[in-house]
Amino acid sequence: MSPFHGNDIDNLLQPEYLANPCPTFNHLQNNDPVHWNPQLNGWMVSRYDDVLALLQDTRVSAASPFGYIFRRSLSAEEQVAVSFIRPYVEQSLLNMDPPGQTRQRAILGAAFSARRLAQMRTRVQGFVDEMLDEVQSRGTIELMNQFAFPLLFKVIFALLGLPPEAHAQARKLFNEASNLIIKVNSTPYPASEHLLRFAENLRETEDLIRPYIEERRQEPQNDVISLMVEAEKRGDLSEKEIFVLCSQLVFAAHETTANAICTGVLALLQNPEQLDLLQKNPDILPLAVEEILRYSVPGQMRPRIAREDIEIQGTHIQKGQRIFVMLAAANFDEKHFACPHALQVERPKKEQIMTFGHGIHYCLGGALARMELQVIIPTLFQRLPGLRLASTSVQWRPNFLLRGLVELPLLFDVPAEVSHDAA
Repeated sequence: MSPFHGNDIDNLLQPEYLANPCPTFNHLQNNDPVHWNPQLNGWMVSRYDDVLALLQDTRVSAASPFGYIFRRSLSAEEQVAVSFIRPYVEQSLLNMDPPGQTRQRAILGAAFSARRLAQMRTRVQGFVDEMLDEVQSRGTIELMNQFAFPLLFKVIFALLGLPPEAHAQARKLFNEASNLIIKVNSTPYPASEHLLRFAENLRETEDLIRPYIEERRQEPQNDVISLMVEAEKRGDLSEKEIFVLCSQLVFAAHETTANAICTGVLALLQNPEQLDLLQKNPDILPLAVEEILRYSVPGQMRPRIAREDIEIQGTHIQKGQRIFVMLAAANFDEKHFACPHALQVERPKKEQIMTFGHGIHYCLGGALARMELQVIIPTLFQRLPGLRLASTSVQWRPNFLLRGLVELPLLFDVPAEVSHDAA
């Protein structure tokens, strides 16, 4: 790993950091493990032990008030938009504390039961095969936008219970919302057009989902919307919370896993000896997937707020200050992972990776993501022989919270039987 040479360690949007944050992680862990970043207006905590402790510390809050960084006054119309957006941020499981977080988490736990995931595994394999059937004769595939995103939308919509006829409109709305939340919630001066459109987008999404909620009230099915409607009947969820949780599940289940798929395939292609190990010994697939998740960490950090004055590594943090718990940095801590900057598909599972967090906020979808990768990774390399990068350079998205590629164009050899059939 190259040493850290950056003059601006606080700029997490500089191309060098986006392409490879590891030198920054290493520098912080060795020199400034609790670092004040004025651009984030918060503390960056990078060592594994401190990250683990903070994720269990009741003295810090996960609550993330929407618009906390806004530095301009809002018009009356913008304030109405913000009031509509606010529940989608503040009632998200990742941004809530108990007891509300505990209540919602108990309801959604059944959505990711071992039985349900076993049922979904067959469907995921079917979706993957169906999509690869469509491209197998082409010899080229753009993995992020042509495969990963549409595939994971299929999976989460099937889990929720949205029928195929609703998928196109739902994908359009959720893709737009994903872009808008970044534009709105990462700047102190959000554009009025982005605020207003985001609120309108969420209204349109509610209008799309509402008929299916009403259907499940009359005829429950084996899907997650039915689970939430049953909780609503018991008085454990409001209709607004159903909308919020549907949106959160879509974002969490497609955005982060799509990034993990593409970053994982890129890492395997850049480390052919590791890919060869995996292909020769399929029994190590669970270890390999765990290593890909450690190595890729699509969700780079989680924000927290100090409920009271606390001290970390001798650094005093004041009540009300923001703390960025660096999950990705923890996964590259040399004290916990030998040679952390090397992809090792046979790495023994000795330490818990921080990719999905820890404690009460441990990602509910972690088991789903693992299952999806265990299906997708081997199937890609089996169905697309000679899979290789179409370019030696890649472009990373300008987002330090969710690390991912803009696109990943790949080439492969068209199987002889497919080429013959096409002819």
